[in-house]
Amino acid sequence: MQYTLDSREQVLAGLHELYPSKKIKSKSALLTNDLTRLKEENEGVFYFGVLTLGNNIKATLNFEGLETIEVQKNSQIIELFSNISLTKDDGTPLIEVPKGFFRGFEITIS
Repeated sequence: MQYTLDSREQVLAGLHELYPSKKIKSKSALLTNDLTRLKEENEGVFYFGVLTLGNNIKATLNFEGLETIEVQKNSQIIELFSNISLTKDDGTPLIEVPKGFFRGFEITIS
C-alpha cells in the first residue's frame, strides 16, 4: 500500500502496528467548529486531521494522556491526537468560545 505521511491510511497502518490485536475503525469525515468536543479523553478514541486555531486560543495536543505538541494561535496542524487542552494565548483558562475548526476522522480502537 502506498501513502503519504499525512494520510489516513498511514495513520491506520501505524495504529494497527501499535494495537495488533485490536479492531480499528475510522468514521466518516468529521467537520466541527466546536473544538470543545475534542477536549474529553475517551479511551480508544483518536482524531486525525487538520486542526485550525483562531486568534484567541492555543491548544496542547495529547496522545493517550501524554502532551505531544503545543499549537499556537492563528496556526494549523495535521496530526493524530486523543484529545486537546485549550487555553488563551497566555496560558490562562479559556472562558470564551474557542475560534477554530477541525476536519478529519474519528478513529476508534476496541
